[in-house]
Amino acid sequence: MAADLHRRVEELQDPWLLPFRFVDLTPELSRAHWAVVEEDGTLSRPSGAYGAAEREVAAAGPPPGRRFAWAVAARVRGREHLLATDSFAEEPARRWLAGAAGDDAGWLLRIERRSDTVEVRLRRGPEPVLPRPPMPAAVDLLCDLGMVLCRFERAAFARHFRVVYGRELPAAAAAWIAERRPAFEAGDLDEDAFAAGLLPRLGLAPPDRPAIERLWGSIFSPKRSTVAFLRALAAHPGVELVVVSNTDPWALRGCRELLGLEDLLEGAAASFQPGVRPKGEGDSLWRRARAVAAARRGAAADLVVAVDDVRSYLHQARRGGAADAVVHYRGYPQLRFELERLGLRTG
Repeated sequence: MAADLHRRVEELQDPWLLPFRFVDLTPELSRAHWAVVEEDGTLSRPSGAYGAAEREVAAAGPPPGRRFAWAVAARVRGREHLLATDSFAEEPARRWLAGAAGDDAGWLLRIERRSDTVEVRLRRGPEPVLPRPPMPAAVDLLCDLGMVLCRFERAAFARHFRVVYGRELPAAAAAWIAERRPAFEAGDLDEDAFAAGLLPRLGLAPPDRPAIERLWGSIFSPKRSTVAFLRALAAHPGVELVVVSNTDPWALRGCRELLGLEDLLEGAAASFQPGVRPKGEGDSLWRRARAVAAARRGAAADLVVAVDDVRSYLHQARRGGAADAVVHYRGYPQLRFELERLGLRTG
């Protein structure tokens, strides 16, 4: 059943574009958890998939005693396609499709089962089904780090400090961090100077620096579905992935060593490095990332895509010519949808 569904997903979605698509919420797991993502990022999960994937989109579970599923139905050049998130929905959705009029069209259906009754409701459609654009031969993917590849919570540093040292983070240290972190991220304050200012305010000595560096990096946690997806995408021939981030050396080191992201962070363009300024102060960081990707390949890309969760940073990348296209990241399913609309093959 699972292998057959994977095959049918590929048969419909590899050659064709719909405004809604089937997506596996958990590419990092051996078992797929299917849902439907729409072009605006709306994610429709079946009743069995709540809590299965990284919590990119808030969603409530189904009411007690009810079960529902989603189906993508399409008729393309006379051939019918049906993808359902649950087996109980397949036959009702197939009967619905048989009675629907239209060709080269797709429909999004919600199928609900209560006791012995099953109801099929039309959510969207008919919508046009279009050929997928060709995959560019060479693609540079310039991808943000924080809130895209991983989450971060600055307040976690104080909590972790309390756990390790058994006391509250000193107020003087918290104030100093808030004041000096921007300079640390911009490269205006180097590692030694940052440590020399921070450790005494923490009531610590130079030998404690390695432990504090690890605590500094512990505010990050990986977004596993996004990481698995981008790692697989970066393995495609012709795709170069370069991380571009407003970050400091301790944070970047923590993501490499504590989160196991060494492969994705190789050659990362970071705001503390010489010759660049943070995103928000121009597009130099995006241009650095683009140059890193071109140097790896030895030639310019056919398509350069910037991915970030901050719209203003993407406007800078596009306006300055550092990127040909941009994706405002709101979650893994939506990221996958938008990259496929640009022609990338992500399967």
